[in-house]
Order: sequence, then structure tokens, then C-alpha cells
Amino acid sequence: MDGIVNTLLYLFLSLLGLSGDGGYDAGNKGMNHYVSGRQPIDISVNEAMVNRFYSLNHQQLYWFSLDKGAILRRQSFKNCLDSSSYLGLDKMKYHYREISEHTGDLYLPEDSLRSRQMDRIFTDAALMFGLDIYRGAEIGKWMNTDDISSSFYLQDESYIITQMLEAGKSGNMDLFLSSLEPRDSGYKSLSSALKNDIDSAGSPGYLFLISSINQFRWLHHFNFEKFVVVNIPSATLCYYEFDSVRLKMKVVLGKPSTRTPRFSAYCDQIILFPYWNVPHSIAVNEYLPMFKRMPGLVTSLNMQILDDHGNIIPEDNMNWSLYSKVYFPYRLRQSTGCDNALGVMKFNLTSPYDVYMHDTNMKPAFNSDYRFYSHGCIRLEKPFELANYMLDTPLDTNILNKGLKEQNPKSISLPRKIPVFIVYMCAEATGGQVKFYPDIYKLLK
Repeated sequence: MDGIVNTLLYLFLSLLGLSGDGGYDAGNKGMNHYVSGRQPIDISVNEAMVNRFYSLNHQQLYWFSLDKGAILRRQSFKNCLDSSSYLGLDKMKYHYREISEHTGDLYLPEDSLRSRQMDRIFTDAALMFGLDIYRGAEIGKWMNTDDISSSFYLQDESYIITQMLEAGKSGNMDLFLSSLEPRDSGYKSLSSALKNDIDSAGSPGYLFLISSINQFRWLHHFNFEKFVVVNIPSATLCYYEFDSVRLKMKVVLGKPSTRTPRFSAYCDQIILFPYWNVPHSIAVNEYLPMFKRMPGLVTSLNMQILDDHGNIIPEDNMNWSLYSKVYFPYRLRQSTGCDNALGVMKFNLTSPYDVYMHDTNMKPAFNSDYRFYSHGCIRLEKPFELANYMLDTPLDTNILNKGLKEQNPKSISLPRKIPVFIVYMCAEATGGQVKFYPDIYKLLK
């Protein structure tokens, strides 16, 4: 009965517009009546996603249909946008001016073109807002490369569309949008801290929370069975199974001058007794000057000099005076074993960078609170434990701990590729408390 009364009221108000009466005063209850023929608004929307939404909604209006639920949906959604700062999001990104101005609009049948256009604007805003709540906003701003997300775009969009259509039955957009947030206690701690710090917008702590809470959403929306997260500011690694931390360790990361890049990739192999193929820039800038002064260091450091064909060149054959940073037609490689800079284990990553996770022969560095000493790679405090979580069959760590030298490298393919995320979160939640870390690379200004 209420639905019939509301529909009749809606039509009555529209008929008032036909007779020349202005209908409800916009300053009274926020309802406006727009006459036929007014020019459409030129606003860009995500056409593909919006079209998919209306296809599943049988091409029916969602926000401006003649029913009570449509009015409730519009007002509820505007209220959610008004509270977007509590989510670390900017309401102006979601057509807020148009949403705010047209929440109370009523349209006549002959205004169908304009009502459909406005309906699409509301739909686009809600879908984009939902996506940002679900998978984090502006993740590309925090990552140098992302090799994982693109495979999930369509799946993410389908999920948001389905959830929004379901929410339409109740008209309560707040329930729909809040259902997209992680349920993790760490997320709740970050969210609480953000709400408490809302009056400090623009402060370093507030910026730390916004970037961290959006990255947290992104990391946890994939629902991977297993994944690894390396957080640069805290210099830690967490290994997850079904969103629960199973292993946490310290890591050593790139110096501010040789930063560890931020990326997502997969770990597909573990290499035992790896060679360290010295990057060319390190070879000519660091090792070449030393070898020119003291050629005997080549042997002392277990280094090998290789030509373009991989042949080992005896160091006695090298006339070091011929070479410089500009001209050095060789590669440097460090022999395998416990003295190797990579230790006895390397985790290969499918990233475009010459960066990987590995064991190290420099264990004392983990005792320091400041752990930014590498050229960009990620040195692990507990590589054996991580490997055993990743593999179906545990490794014989007794052999690995013997400190054997001159071993042949052995590659072990993982049963399933495991996602690895190298992120930059200056705020982390642990045990119900939020801890802030220095902006070591000066990225949050």
C-alpha cells in the first residue's frame, strides 16, 4: 500500500509541474522538477561497466524509477558520499556535484532521456565508489608496476555490479558499501585511526593512514589462498594463508639511493645455491675500482669474470688498466655457497626488475632497527621457513645449514605460483594498535 501511495504522490508532484506549479520548492524538501527539453549534462562515465549493469537490470532505471526505493537509494548514496573521508576517499571523484544537486529530482515521462542520463551518472558514481572501497583507490599511485590486478578487473567489476543490484531491493546503499570493506581486525584498527584523525587532514599521519588503508583493501580483496607482503617502511615480510599471518620476519631493503621498487608479481621458483650475477651498474661502479686497485680481491670475494658466451676468464689474464665504467665487456658472478651475497637460497620473482627475495651472508643486519642497506633486493631473515611454507615437500635444511661451497644451483618450481606484493604502508595495525613508520623514501609529501 505504501508503494502505491508514494508512486501516486510522485505522479501528483509531476502533474503539478505540468500545470505550471513549481512542485516542491527545492529549498523545502530538496525536490526539483526539470522541464522537458533541458540539455543533457556532458559527464564521462565508465560506459562498459555501466552498460553491463543496465543489461543485468533489464534496462530499467535504478535511481529514478517511480518507486519509494529509488528515492531512498539516492538519498542513502549521497549520505555515503558525504562520509567518504572516513574511508580515505574523495567524494569529488564520484560526480559529487551532480549527485548533490540532483538527489531530489523528479522527472516527467517526457523527461525520459534526461532521467536515463542522470540515472547512468548515479550508477557510474556508485560503481566507482564501490570499486574503490572494495579494492582500494589509486593503487597505481603507490605501485611502480602491478602484474596481478589486471587479471582481476572483470571479476572485481562483476562482483560490485551483482552486489549493487542486490542492494537495490532494500534501498539501503550504506549496507551495500559497508559490505565491501574487509572484515579483518587490522583493517578495523586502521579505519578507527583514520576516523579519529579526520580533523588532521593534510598531516603526515593522516596521509599515512589514507595510503595504507587503500593498499590494505587492495591486498586483501583478491582472496588468495597464499600470498606474501613485503612492507618497505616497516622492513618486514608477512606470509599469509587465507588472510591469516602464518609467518612474519625482518627484511633488509634498498637504501634510499637504491630503492626497492614497489610492485606485485609471482614467485614461481626457489633456487638453492644460487649464483649472484652482479648487476652491471654495481660491477662497474663498486667492484671494478676495487679490482683495479687490488686484483686479488676477485678470488677473495669468490668472484668469477665471464665473457659474453659465459666462459670464465682467469683473473691473471685481465689487464685491469684497460677497463672503466664506460668500457667493461664482462660480467661478474659470485660463486655459490654460504659466502655468496644471496646466501644459499633465492626466491625468483616474475617482475620486470632485477630484484628478488633471498638469503644473505650478512645476518647481523637483522639486529638493527634500520634495515635499508641493499641495492634493491630483499634479504630475508627466515628464508628456510618461508620456503617450507611455499613448498609441498619440506627442504632438508640440515644440508643448507652446513655452509657448503661450490655447489651446483638447483631450481625448484613451486607447485603453484604465489603472489608477492612489495608495498609502501607507513601505517600498520598489529594487535589492535596502529604503528607509524618513517617515510624512508620520502614518497608521502
